[in-house]
Amino acid sequence: MHSLRIIDVFPGPFMTPPARLLCGRTPAQRIQEALKKRIATLHREGRAKPRLDVIWVGEDAPSHIYVQRKRQACQSIGMDSQLHHFPADIPEATLRSHLKDLSSHPQVHGVLLQLPLPTPLPGFAILSELCPYKDVDGLTAWSQGQLALGLPALFPCTPLGCLMLLRSAIEDLRGVHATVIGHSPLVGAPMVHMLISQGCTVTVLHKASKNPEKLCLTSDVVIAAAGARALVNRQWLKPGAVVIDVGIHRGGTHITGDVDSTDVQDHVQAITPVPGGVGPMTIAMLLRNCLIAYEHLENARPFPTLHQLLREEIPPL
Repeated sequence: MHSLRIIDVFPGPFMTPPARLLCGRTPAQRIQEALKKRIATLHREGRAKPRLDVIWVGEDAPSHIYVQRKRQACQSIGMDSQLHHFPADIPEATLRSHLKDLSSHPQVHGVLLQLPLPTPLPGFAILSELCPYKDVDGLTAWSQGQLALGLPALFPCTPLGCLMLLRSAIEDLRGVHATVIGHSPLVGAPMVHMLISQGCTVTVLHKASKNPEKLCLTSDVVIAAAGARALVNRQWLKPGAVVIDVGIHRGGTHITGDVDSTDVQDHVQAITPVPGGVGPMTIAMLLRNCLIAYEHLENARPFPTLHQLLREEIPPL
């Protein structure tokens, strides 16, 4: 006689519910709608529109997609945008000269150099030519230094978007143990400074880290920005952790992140989806930075500190 095996398919007291998805699309749309209203007010007052100039070098397909999305977002809120597309073999001196020209152009309020640049162009070295007051990506040495010292600046877009999503899951980050996987100047390094500013205890993992899974396993929060597909699984995460997945990897018809979301979805408290998590917030932060740069350049309005910026989604005019 065969015994019956009953499987309870409904969540019960002994089953872990699926993780909460920290979607970026809704808050990003809310921010962009507020920016749109502000720009419409500028237009009614007869003032110039904010203008973002984007420099794209080469023919990298993902970069092309990112540039298109950023320019479409500008258009959707009524912000002017100009694209400067150069071949991959542009001389470094020519590219530096172009950044200098845009830095001094009176009608340009924000400049974005789409990274990475084709080899052998040194992206972060070339950024030194950009006026930091127009550095809407927040990646110049001045911007990063101001962040590290807790001073006013334009702050890196992706880490700032990550922080806003994280604060939607954990309102008070003081004393929280956070691990950042990856320490690039684009995401990991500025993310560390932002977390420290919120009172977190921060661990940084990178290629030379020994036993990274064990180090990560003690964390309340994990920001995965390693650029390695499905690197993080449930063996890296303690139950109930909050996970921000910055990675984006294209393969066939699927887009995946640095975290194996299928493996961890019933193990963690909250996680950002890929796509639809960090990406929309990055673009929203870029547009907001451009408006802040506009107000600074046109009306001498001081840049905000990170704490001031987090107090309200759109700084007052």
